[in-house]
Amino acid sequence: MAFPVILYDSILRDTGATVVASSTETGDYAASYLLDFLPWKMWKSGTLVTGINIDIDLGADTGTADTIGLVNHNITSEAGTVELRADTSAGANPPTTVRQAAYTPTYGDVDLKTFTEAANLRRWRIVLAKGGNFTNKPFIGELFIGSRTTLTEYLNPEIDPYLKQVGGASERTEGGHFAGAVLRGQVHRFVLGFGEAGGNRTAMAPVMTFLDSHAYLLRPFIFQVDSDDTDFKKPVYLKKTDDGDVSRQAVGGMWNRLTLAIPVEEAWTEAAS
Repeated sequence: MAFPVILYDSILRDTGATVVASSTETGDYAASYLLDFLPWKMWKSGTLVTGINIDIDLGADTGTADTIGLVNHNITSEAGTVELRADTSAGANPPTTVRQAAYTPTYGDVDLKTFTEAANLRRWRIVLAKGGNFTNKPFIGELFIGSRTTLTEYLNPEIDPYLKQVGGASERTEGGHFAGAVLRGQVHRFVLGFGEAGGNRTAMAPVMTFLDSHAYLLRPFIFQVDSDDTDFKKPVYLKKTDDGDVSRQAVGGMWNRLTLAIPVEEAWTEAAS
């Protein structure tokens, strides 16, 4: 059993970062869409030829990462692979040191891949490849390369760990008989509750940073319940609800232990199946 994980940090959004793809489809498929938090606006390759690169240069800055996050992509359905390379500013340009070996993402809607931390590096490269050429041009809605926040508490027991509800409406005939249904897709709308018995306030500091710098700004993030459990490891793409209040309460009147509840909703609606 693993603690829940949040991925919101991404070097692609660092000040001064430039993101360039080796191939981009004509039309509205810019590489900048990889970091705009809008997974329905996607970057798409202009070629089927394997070995497509996405390069990130942090300029005068450096970045650290231990996780890759993908939202709304077709690398899984194409049986393609994702590889991450990175080097220092004085290192190879483009970077050649493999930080995450080529892997096929498990999920096409939202996917997380963790690796050994690569620290203080300027140049980063994602390589999309396959045994042969792609059948369909690769696309990615959102790309995260950053440091994950691992919580120190499990979800409260009243939360459904499958994080799956289906939105939609049924239709009926004039006589009142069931005539079918229109499904909107999976709806993730609930309260992320942690530390029901109270979590250590100091240990929860990274989550407070996430709240202040990201969640309160209504920016989306990737959330995973339990990477060790097959049923609960599928990540989801969430945001704090527009009007929801974050609750932080002391346990036993002592501020050294807090409970935390964050109302969230989906930022990317997955298929209902």
